[in-house]
Amino acid sequence: MANSSSPSSSSSSAPQHIVVGAGVFGTSTALAAVQAGHGVTVLDRSSDGFVAPDGASSDLNKIIRADYSDPFYRVLGKGAISEWRTNPLYSPYYHEDGVFFYSGQDGDPTAAEFMKQGVHNAAIASDVHFERMAVGVQLPKVAHLLASEEEGKACFPPSLRNRVGGFMSKMGTGATSGYCNPRGGWAEARNATVAALQEAQRLGAQLVGNAEVSSLIRQDSKVVGVKTSDGRSFTTRNGGAVIICAGSWTTDLLLNSLLPPTLGKALGEPASTSGQTVITVKLGEEDRLAHKGAPVTFNIQTGFYTFAPDASGVLKAAIHGPGYSYPAPPCGVVGEACAYPSFSSSSSAPSTSTAPSPKGILGGRAMPFQPTIQTGKEERVPEGKDREMLQQLLEVYPGLEKYKETLQTRICWYSDTEDENWIIDGVPGQHPGEKVENLFIATGDSGHGFKFLPTIGKFILGRLPSSQRPASIPALTEEQSRFWSLEHHRRLKKEVAAAAAKVRKEIGDAATNNLRGRL
Repeated sequence: MANSSSPSSSSSSAPQHIVVGAGVFGTSTALAAVQAGHGVTVLDRSSDGFVAPDGASSDLNKIIRADYSDPFYRVLGKGAISEWRTNPLYSPYYHEDGVFFYSGQDGDPTAAEFMKQGVHNAAIASDVHFERMAVGVQLPKVAHLLASEEEGKACFPPSLRNRVGGFMSKMGTGATSGYCNPRGGWAEARNATVAALQEAQRLGAQLVGNAEVSSLIRQDSKVVGVKTSDGRSFTTRNGGAVIICAGSWTTDLLLNSLLPPTLGKALGEPASTSGQTVITVKLGEEDRLAHKGAPVTFNIQTGFYTFAPDASGVLKAAIHGPGYSYPAPPCGVVGEACAYPSFSSSSSAPSTSTAPSPKGILGGRAMPFQPTIQTGKEERVPEGKDREMLQQLLEVYPGLEKYKETLQTRICWYSDTEDENWIIDGVPGQHPGEKVENLFIATGDSGHGFKFLPTIGKFILGRLPSSQRPASIPALTEEQSRFWSLEHHRRLKKEVAAAAAKVRKEIGDAATNNLRGRL
């Protein structure tokens, strides 16, 4: 157990909550609670109580951007980026190096339209009051379309402009389109998450490690705490809530450990787990310095994206897509040696499926809150995926071929919903309209939750009833309440299932190229 070095800032009469999971949702919730004067105990499977080494929030880095087509998330994103820039808790871990979007060289007209829409979304004048900088610092330039290869190279630091590959050699000719948004970049995922939870701990949050939650503690109809697999009990006080923020583990934890079958049936399975493919290479010092300040690059047709190297020279690249079914996130307490599995874990994992899943994803987040029909993920990472991803990396930075022997692979897990809206809601009871009292879940990051680390905790607390919610935290709006509800996701899941056969027949493998919403 990691104990706070300072006394709790909450009053003796304030609610004392339990948060299960120390990833981005759980950490942000814990910090928002103690900042508002409530008490909180955070339980995690890790040895020290901070984010588990195999959790998505323990990654090297994550994209930070706000040019969503959906105005709801666009505004939330710009507010979150303002916190990354100006809040001294987060700013050391934020690198506003820009995000560089580009297409293939096939002249896809939908790609050109996506670029125009992205620039429009990034520069909407009415959003400017959501964008803040530190005192005396000007906002970066607005997003802009790229009319030539020279304009594209200008988005990279001078040390790198002669080292980029030919992927934008046809920029502006009609074959390749792209845009650069300087008002975005990337964040050090694990470092930022740990720093935020350390701040919560300083303010009085209690962190408990090696805590594999195995059952709920009930008092009549109310949930008043949890038990762990090693027999420890943790209870709320003063009417506090139990909030499950277990990321990709949430559905499995609820259905297989915490809820009886009758309630599990009412919950359904609104979110699913997908394994996303990641590679890293370790650069030498000269190349690390040359790549420092490089924008995030993102190929909108393949979903392949790259980061600048971190301080130790590790450069990460990954693919945003439907992902893979195996390996699934393991259950149980984890040690530091567990971390992320490699691609080989996918072929060695047991299979429970009876037929291969179709490929592809249709859509992305549409305007506004229209369902994304996800036609399914592949079962396993195919052999040679590491070489395929390395080849895509060398198309961006051909000079990195000398580091191919340092290549490492990892699986990163997402908790996916059908339309990429999050799930922030109470758990349904046995009868229609009923809720399990004091039990809440926050999950369904869908690959775009991390950027909201500075702000999402307030929304999670906003779902609590007024008797449990801090006075300084507003309740969710009607729109937020509706689209982050389990009812919305259960209904959408049924609609998607009913439409799946028709959609698969109509779109076939053409949907594979449309991977633009998951950022």
